[in-house]
Amino acid sequence: MNQSGISLPPTAGQLIRKDGTIMEAEVRAQPVVFEGKNAFVGIASNLTYKRKFLAHAIRANRQLALASLAAGAAHEINNPLGYATANVDFVLRTLETLPDTTLSPEQHHVLIDALNDTLIGLKRIGDIVLSLKSYTALDAPPSSNIDIHPAITRALHMVRHAAPPAIEFRCQTPAELPPVCCSEEALADILINLLTNAAQSFETERTLTSAAPQTCPPVITMTAWHHDRHVFLRVEDNGPGIPEDIQPRLFDPFFTTRTGDQAAGLGLTTAKNIVEKFRGGIELQSTLGHGTSLTFWLPLSLAEPATS
Repeated sequence: MNQSGISLPPTAGQLIRKDGTIMEAEVRAQPVVFEGKNAFVGIASNLTYKRKFLAHAIRANRQLALASLAAGAAHEINNPLGYATANVDFVLRTLETLPDTTLSPEQHHVLIDALNDTLIGLKRIGDIVLSLKSYTALDAPPSSNIDIHPAITRALHMVRHAAPPAIEFRCQTPAELPPVCCSEEALADILINLLTNAAQSFETERTLTSAAPQTCPPVITMTAWHHDRHVFLRVEDNGPGIPEDIQPRLFDPFFTTRTGDQAAGLGLTTAKNIVEKFRGGIELQSTLGHGTSLTFWLPLSLAEPATS
C-alpha cells in the first residue's frame, strides 16, 4: 500500500456504534493506492472527551480574561463611586446644618446639581457592573431576535478599560441592521475576544511610550453590514500583522504568539466555537506589516427576509 495524493481536511460528524449509540467524531481521510487501485484510509477520532476538555479550558480562559478586564473596570468604578459618595455626603451635611426654613433659590440649585451628579455616577457604576455580569453569562439560552448594537456597546466598553490609552477604537456600524440568531451575551463575548486580541497585537513601544514614532497611531476599527441571510461583523487593526506560516494555527486551542500569564491561547478558539454554535462562520486575513482583520457572520433571525 503506497501513499498517493493529499490528505483531505478533517470533518466533524456523528458515527453510530455497534450498540446503536451515537459518537461525535472527527474523520480524516488519506487517498492511497492499494493493490494498484485508488482507495482511502479513514481514521475516526472520538471528540467527546476533547470537547469536554476544550469547554473546560474555555471557561478557564474566560476567568483569565475577566480578571484582566476587571482591573480596568475597577478603576472606572472607583471614579464615579468617589464623587457619588462625596456628593451624597455633601447634601446630607448641608441639610443637617440648615434651619427648618425654606431653602433659598441658590441653595436649592446647589443641592439639585449635587444630586444630579450623584445619579450620573451611580448610572455609570450600573453600566459597568452590567457589563461584568453579561460576560459571565455565555450559556444563556439563545434568542432568535437579537439586536447587535447592545453587544457591541458592551464589548467596546469592557475592552477600552483594559487597552492602552493610545489605541483609538472606531465603531462604524449602521444604525439599522436586522436581528440575528444569537444571544447578546455570546455576541459580546465574541467581540471582547476579537477586540482584546487586536489590542494586544500592537507593539508595546508603539502604544505605551510617548517617545516612540507616532506616524501610524494604533487604531482598531469595527464594522458591520448585512448581506443575504447573514449579518457580518469585522474587527480590523493596523498592527504588525501575523506571519503567514502561523496563520493556519491561530484558531487552534492553546496556540499563542504571546508569553506570560495572560497568554492562554484560547481567545480565537472561544470566538470560533461560539460562532459555529450559532451556525455562523469566521475568517482571518492578515498581511505582515499592514494589520489584521477578523470577520465573522451570524444568520438572521428566522423572521427576517433575505436581501442582497
